[in-house]
Amino acid sequence: MRLTFSTYIRLVSLVNLMWFGTITCASEIQLIQKVDRLATDKLTPPTTAEAWNPFHLPQYPGDFLPENFRTRKMVWYRFPVEAGWSGQALYIYRHNMSLAVYLDEQYLGGEPETPFGWRPITWNAPVLLDLPVDLNKGQFIYIRLESGPSGVLLPPVEIGPREGLKDRYEWRRLMQTESSQWALTICLIMGLLSFWLWRKRPDEKLYLRFTLLCACYSLSTSFAFLTFIPFDLRPWLVLIHTVSDWSNYLLVSFVTLALGWQMPRLLTSLKWLAIIATLVHLIVPDSLFLLSAFLVMAPQQLLLTGFGILVLWRTLRPPPSPQLWFGLAFAGMFIFQGHDAFIFFLSPREQYIEAINWMHLSLPLVAIAFYSHLLTRFVNALQDSEALNSELESRVRETTFALEQSYRENRQMELERAAAEERSKIYRDLHDDVGSRLVSIIHTDNQQTSELARDALESLRQTIHTVNHQDESLKDFVANLTEEARLRLNGAGLAFSSSAALESDPALAPSVTYHLSRIVRELISNILHHANATGVELAISYQDNNLSISIADNGEGLDPVAPDSGGLANIRFRAERLKAEVHWQNTAPGTRCVLHVPIQAQARL
Repeated sequence: MRLTFSTYIRLVSLVNLMWFGTITCASEIQLIQKVDRLATDKLTPPTTAEAWNPFHLPQYPGDFLPENFRTRKMVWYRFPVEAGWSGQALYIYRHNMSLAVYLDEQYLGGEPETPFGWRPITWNAPVLLDLPVDLNKGQFIYIRLESGPSGVLLPPVEIGPREGLKDRYEWRRLMQTESSQWALTICLIMGLLSFWLWRKRPDEKLYLRFTLLCACYSLSTSFAFLTFIPFDLRPWLVLIHTVSDWSNYLLVSFVTLALGWQMPRLLTSLKWLAIIATLVHLIVPDSLFLLSAFLVMAPQQLLLTGFGILVLWRTLRPPPSPQLWFGLAFAGMFIFQGHDAFIFFLSPREQYIEAINWMHLSLPLVAIAFYSHLLTRFVNALQDSEALNSELESRVRETTFALEQSYRENRQMELERAAAEERSKIYRDLHDDVGSRLVSIIHTDNQQTSELARDALESLRQTIHTVNHQDESLKDFVANLTEEARLRLNGAGLAFSSSAALESDPALAPSVTYHLSRIVRELISNILHHANATGVELAISYQDNNLSISIADNGEGLDPVAPDSGGLANIRFRAERLKAEVHWQNTAPGTRCVLHVPIQAQARL
């Protein structure tokens, strides 16, 4: 795009407007600088006064400082009406305290109507007034200013067409008054939202501190656009400066708490400086109030600036920090503070009068940036709470399932225990009843009947043992089996020898031990009744999950063509239940029976 001279002038004017808040006056706008000035207590134009002194505007701050804020001290300015002003407008872009404009004794505007007779204050609002159409030469325009804590401030008065002054007036009103209203609105909204978050999570002190910070910011910002003071000027100034001092402490305490930094010395220093500043505001004379306010504010601002630089360095250095919002907020604050400090301390006084303060614009930036951190913190807390609730629900379900499973298992165990107790009772009754009768038969004179009774008693005892006992180790089973064979054979007058070679000691199910013991008992019974032997040898071995039992006698041997008796058939039946192999061999003299049992393949039978 082609940059023409007129476009260049407009760009320069826009930059000048944004930085200093004013545009070079057009040729039809007249600056009024030569005026008469008079200090008096009168609230109406002193038209009859003769003690006017010539003065050249602008009027800089520092003159006519009030000794007592309770007494209103007025400074009047007047200048004559010139030809050609009819139908034009009067524009004053900056002044301190309240302002009123008169045409002779006719009130034109400026000072607003205040409720309950409260003290007016329009220091930050520009004034644009239409001049009457029938202006006459010889009339005077009177401007009344009230002296405030910094004295009296009045730039040159501008007279010209309303359309030529309207844009500048609206820009000034936007930057000086309406922007402060928007800043207060944003701070109030952020503070109320933070207060709502604090009510949801009262243990989080961070939300409460941010609420108090927003309250202090809002109250200090209201001073920029209020048109009246609801009570005396001195307590109002004490309140505004006190909340401004405490806002520095709240700002640093909030940021350190949010970032998890431990800075007790800095916080203690700011707290004591705020306490000292509050006391100074309360006791200092009115004439020294503004000077003392700046003096007690200076060390706080130095500490706040150093803290802000530290936050910038820690949050903006790579890699980007999650608390980047804090660094950006302080960066914006430093930009606006730097502008105001440059205008106040380094620029010429004319530019200071024309300039617009930007510091209040940093308040909504800080509030939004900090609230974004609070909102992120709140959302993360909700997510953590939901995750914990989900985990808790999952653990409750798992615990409930485990408890139900344990209850079912315990119930099953109780039922099995009750059934086992009932079976044990039945078997005890059976043993006591049938067993006692078998014992009576054993002691009869009939040898054959006595032997049968003894076998029946042993079978009964074995059956009861099988039902009532659990798994038995191989070593224990071999020891019991060998001892029983020794007792029976030695009792019948036969010699007995045994050997055992066990690779390991596995557990045997009761059904396995039951069938094996019945097989061995049947073999010994056959030897006692049919072999006519004088000696028996028992050999047991266990290797590679195979159990081998060998019983040999030195009797007459086994007839190979004789049919199976009931005892041999019973042995083969039990071997099949064990999935075992059984073999008989004639050893001349005698017979050997070998049983091979696969222990690993056994189940409860």
